Amino acid sequence: METFQEDIIQTFLFCFLVAMGIIQIMVARRSWHGLAIYGGRVRKNVNYAMGVALIIFGYAWYFSNPLHRNTRNIEGIMSIVCLVFGIAAAVALTAVLASLSDAIRRRRGRGAASFSEMSCKRIALSGGEAFLRGWGDRGQNLVVLAEPGKGSEQLLARTLSVLPPRRGLLAIIPSAMGKCSWPALLRELEQREGLELSGEIFAGMGWSSNELARLQEEMEETYKPKGFLAVAPVIPDYSQKTVGDAFESNTPMDICTEIMEQRPWRSHHFKRILNLWVPVFLACSLIATALTVAFDVRWKYVFGPAMGLILSLWVAYYIAAWRGLDLKGRTAEVDRMPEMALFPAAGSGYPSKTVLISDDCLAFKKLPESVKSGYPDGQIEFWSGVLRGKFLLEAGTLSRLANLIWEEPEQPGMGN
Repeated sequence: METFQEDIIQTFLFCFLVAMGIIQIMVARRSWHGLAIYGGRVRKNVNYAMGVALIIFGYAWYFSNPLHRNTRNIEGIMSIVCLVFGIAAAVALTAVLASLSDAIRRRRGRGAASFSEMSCKRIALSGGEAFLRGWGDRGQNLVVLAEPGKGSEQLLARTLSVLPPRRGLLAIIPSAMGKCSWPALLRELEQREGLELSGEIFAGMGWSSNELARLQEEMEETYKPKGFLAVAPVIPDYSQKTVGDAFESNTPMDICTEIMEQRPWRSHHFKRILNLWVPVFLACSLIATALTVAFDVRWKYVFGPAMGLILSLWVAYYIAAWRGLDLKGRTAEVDRMPEMALFPAAGSGYPSKTVLISDDCLAFKKLPESVKSGYPDGQIEFWSGVLRGKFLLEAGTLSRLANLIWEEPEQPGMGN
C-alpha cells in the first residue's frame, strides 16, 4: 500500500513538472505576457529554457526509478487522475506565481532610481498625481502623460536622470487608466501651479500614448504643442479582437478583477450561452455515465459526469457556432477598439514621433493596410531590440529616447 501511494504521488509530480514545462514553452510561443511566472513581459529565451529544463528534469527523475520503467503499480484510471490533477496544479501555480510576481514588480518597481531620490515636486491631483522638476523656457520642457503604477514612476525617474540642462519635466500619473480626464488634469495643474503648458513637447507612455493620440485635435487647439511623442503605445490585434497590454501585463489576477467588475454573468449574452449549454451537459453526462456503467469502469459516477462535462463543452461550442453566437462576448477592450487611436496623426501641422519596441514592431506590420497607410515613413521609430523592461535598466535606451525628444544627434553605438 505504501508503494502504491508513493507511486501515485510520483506520477502526479511527473505530470505536474511536464505540464509546467509545456505551459512555459506555450507562454513563450504565444507571447502570453500575463502568464510569465517572473512577472512583466515575456522573455522568450528564459521561458524556453525553463520549459525545456522542467520537462527534461521531470522525465529524467521519474524514469530513473526502475519501477516506472518496467512495471506499473497503479492502474490506467489512476494515471489519468494524476494527469488531470497534475495539469490543474501546474495551471494554478502558474497563475498564482504570475499574478504575485507581477504585483510585486508593480509595487516595488525596477531599477535603482525613484522619485524620492530626485529633487522634484510631488503634486496631488483630484484624479492622480504629478511630478515637476524645473521649468525652462517655452518649448524646452516635456509634459509626460504616464501610466499608473510603480513601474511607470521608475521609468520617469530614470528619464529625469538623462534630462538635458535647463529643461523641465512635468509627469502626470493618473490613479487609474480609462477613469481620468487628461484635459481636466492639465487644467488643474495650470491653475494650481501657474504653469503655462502651451508650446511644450507632449509625450505619452503606454496606454497614455493612445489617449494622447485620441485627444490630439483638442490638445493642438488648446496648447499648440511643439510636438508629440508616443512611446510604446498599445497596438490592437485586429485578427484576435484584442487590444493587448502596455507596460503592465494582463495577469490572471487582472482578468479575475475585471470579470468581477464587469459581472458578465448578468448579461443577456451569458444567459443565452448558459441556456444552450445546460441541456447539452445533462444529455452528455447521462450518455457518458451509461457508457461507464456498461463497461464497468472504476469510479463510474465520477468519470461519467466528468467526461460528459468535457464532451458538452465541445458539442455546445459547435452548436453555438452553428447558431452564430459569439462565445467570446464583448469586452471593454473590444468596445474601445473603434474609438481607439493608435499614434498621433501626421500632417496635422505639428510634428509627431512614435517609438515602437519589442514585439510591437512586428505587430504593427500585421495591421491592416488601411490602418498603416495613415502613418507615413519616418514618423515611426522601430526599436525592435529594446524590451519594455530595458527602459528601466539600460541607460543607453533612455539617452536614445532623450535625443529623440530634444532632436539632438544620437551618439554612435548608443541604444540597444
